[in-house]
Amino acid sequence: MKFLSIICAMFGVFSSCATTVKDKDWQQTSKVVYRHSTPTITPEYYRSFSVTIDQEAAVVDIRNYSSSLLTKRIPLTAGQFKAFVSKLQQAGVTKRKEVDSAASGCESQSLSLYKGDNEYFSAYEACGAGTLKVKDGDLGDLVRELVPDLDTLIEQTLHNDHEE
Repeated sequence: MKFLSIICAMFGVFSSCATTVKDKDWQQTSKVVYRHSTPTITPEYYRSFSVTIDQEAAVVDIRNYSSSLLTKRIPLTAGQFKAFVSKLQQAGVTKRKEVDSAASGCESQSLSLYKGDNEYFSAYEACGAGTLKVKDGDLGDLVRELVPDLDTLIEQTLHNDHEE
């Protein structure tokens, strides 16, 4: 019985495929891209968005299924960018072994980290499946701290879409 427990423990250690971003990688991060999609709903209400963040700006792009509805550039300082990256690091962002689920049509999010033009980390989560794991906190909340009017911008596209 003891032998079986040791084997199971060893298997757990070797099968854990979480990839943690190293401290030096966080320090060298030059761009962060966060993407979010709402659950599958009728086109007039569907919204997805991406926020591309670097040392100069956060660029918000809000889309429906077929086109960009609004793009807004929000100027940032290098200090704001570094503080945001530090919050991501403190949240414990990791890439885990693929977790598969048969569910579809639900809310999803992804995170990509770059050094220059080179993406060095990319992970996603949808319906509890995927590769993105956040130990403490919510990525959407962290993005909304940086772009506090994000929900207002999304709401604005809903009103504009219905006025046409």
